[in-house]
Parts: sequence; structure tokens; C-alpha cells
Amino acid sequence: MADFKRIMRLSKRIADAILKEKKIEDDDWGGHFDQKNRDYIYNRLTDSEALGQREDLRNEFENSKERVWAELDERSRPTHSFHLPIFITKIAAIFICLLGLGFLYTSHLKDQTKELPEDGNVITLIMDDGTVKAINTEKEEELLNAKGQIVGEQEKGTLNYMGAALSEELVYNEIKVPYGKTIKLLLSDGTHVQLNAGTSMRYPIKFVKGNERQVFLEGEAFFVVAKDSLHAFRIQMGDLEVKVLGTRLNVASYAGEPEIKTVLVEGSVALYDAESPKETLLTPGHLATWDKEDKKILITEADVERCTVWTKGGLIFRGMAFGDMIKKLERAYNVSITCTNQELNNEIFSANFHVGVESIEQVLDYIKLQYPFDYTIENQRININ
Repeated sequence: MADFKRIMRLSKRIADAILKEKKIEDDDWGGHFDQKNRDYIYNRLTDSEALGQREDLRNEFENSKERVWAELDERSRPTHSFHLPIFITKIAAIFICLLGLGFLYTSHLKDQTKELPEDGNVITLIMDDGTVKAINTEKEEELLNAKGQIVGEQEKGTLNYMGAALSEELVYNEIKVPYGKTIKLLLSDGTHVQLNAGTSMRYPIKFVKGNERQVFLEGEAFFVVAKDSLHAFRIQMGDLEVKVLGTRLNVASYAGEPEIKTVLVEGSVALYDAESPKETLLTPGHLATWDKEDKKILITEADVERCTVWTKGGLIFRGMAFGDMIKKLERAYNVSITCTNQELNNEIFSANFHVGVESIEQVLDYIKLQYPFDYTIENQRININ
């Protein structure tokens, strides 16, 4: 299947070059075809008479697609793996081109530059050239900038920036995650990042040799930082910076909240205030809480599981007032909660939930068992009285 994916990517590049009337270089073909096959594919894609033939083929293909895929699915049931012979993948590539990948790829490019959806409830990727792409975490596709250059690959819920062939200069992307969603990033240095709901992060699509690795975060993220003793990894969160050499940590820096929290799971980090050169070292199993107003850092022991369980879809509340639970529930379930019951807001709860298992209605019904109240839900808006 890896060969098939490479052929798909190759076909898209060729179709894109034709659509933009650019010269197809030898490197674009990836060494898969001899000159005779190259000429044949190019002529078939550019010949106007062949357009009608491709349209007929496409219609026929669509009519039989479900049956063909059902047969392929049945054949692929055995557990052992298989690889398509090279000559079959070449024929498949030609066939794909003849079915009109040029047409399909035009639609693909349109998707890459669509405007931000009005409801704001989709993950969006903003590239350095202003291109905005809505991320559907069920898809697998290449990430392209406005010039059609590959800057990364989307593998469903993960954006992978490793291996992208780009110039040696800092070029940034920004990812924005709405309430109710999360996403993972694999940065060019091998660093893994998982972003929580309501989070945005600006980061280089490729880290440049000789420069420190730096990202800019607002919200919450879990980092597994690739070790590189020559290039420190810095997480900038407003006036607070976390410097990392290689570690696993969770950071939370939401707008509107009075504190920035850093929990170290493994390794070591140093925290810096933008107004002071003094560093504060954090060791595993500890939490650094930085007050945004008085610019002071408090180090305490951390409940690591409670602070990182969101990466697995979990929510853990320990001795927390309901009023403080509301914002976490809003982010996790993409709802807006208004509670006019002040006694309930001050009530203390301890509970565990899983976003993928319990609905927001089930969460509220569970809380009602401890403290009775009434609520209504309309268009993701919850009113509690």
C-alpha cells in the first residue's frame, strides 16, 4: 500500500503541474516511468478529445466502485500482508491519470484554500502564505501551500511534517483547535505534540539547523520532545518560556485564565520569565504554576495522571468547585454552560469521565445525583438553574 500511496502522490503532482501550465521536471516523475510512458500519460491528460473518454470512464468507474471495493475488501481479509508488483503499480498510476486526476486534483486545491467556516467548529490550519485549510481528521492527504508545494502530510488525526523537502528558512504554520476536538502533530524534528480543545499553536514546518527550536502556544498541549543537545526546544506562552532539551511534559496556558501550568512527566526543563533572566528548574512529577499577574512561579508535587488524562479522552476532577469544572466541560464537549445556581457553583465534586464514552447529558445527570438541579440544552447551549 505504500507503493500505491506514492503513486497517488506522484499523479497529483503531475496533474497539478499540468493544471498550472508548469514544466514537468524529471524529478517530478520519481523515476517510475520511461520516456515513452511519460509522453503517453502527458498526451492523454492534455488531449481535449480524451476528455470525453475520461468522463465516460469516470462515470463507469463510479457506477462500479462499490462492487469493486467490496471485492477488494473480501480479498484483503487474510492477515498476511501483500505487495503489488511494480509493473501493476505503474499500470495503476496510468489508469488513475486516465480517470482524470486532473479534475479530482482541482477540487483538492480548492479545498486547501477554503475560508474559515462560519461556525468555527472545525480544526483549521493557517499557512505562512495565508492559505487556510479545514482539517477533517478522517482524511489522509498531502498538506499543500498556495504554490502547490508539499509541506507535510495529514494521516487522519495527525499532521506529519517530517521529511518535507523545503528551503532552509523558517516558515510557520498555525493550527487552531476548537472546543470538542483534539489533534496531534509530528514536527520535523520528530517531536510529538497533542493539542487539547480550545488550543492554538504556531510552529515552523521545518526547524532550521543552527537555530533553536521554538513554538508559540495558547491553550493546552502534551509534548514528547525529540532529544537534540545542540538545539534547545522552547515553548513560548506569552511572557513565560519553557526551555526543553528532550522530555515529556504537559503545558496549559489558556487565554482568560490567571495561571500557566507546566507538569513535567520525564526529563528536565527550565522556566523563564520574559522580564527576568532567572531560570526555575522543574523535575519530573512536579507542577510549576506561574501567576500571570504577579509573575511568580510556585513548584508543587503534581497529580500527573489528572493533568495528562485528557490525552486519552479523560476528565478527572478532584475536590473541584462546579463553577471551576464548567470551563473544562465546555472545552471537552464543545458546549456553552451558564449556571445561575450559585450554591451549585460553589459545591465541591470529585469525579472521572471519558469524553468518548459519556455524553454531556450523562455527565450532568451524574452530578445531579449528588446535587439535584434542572437544566435545558438547546443548540449546544446549556442553562442550569
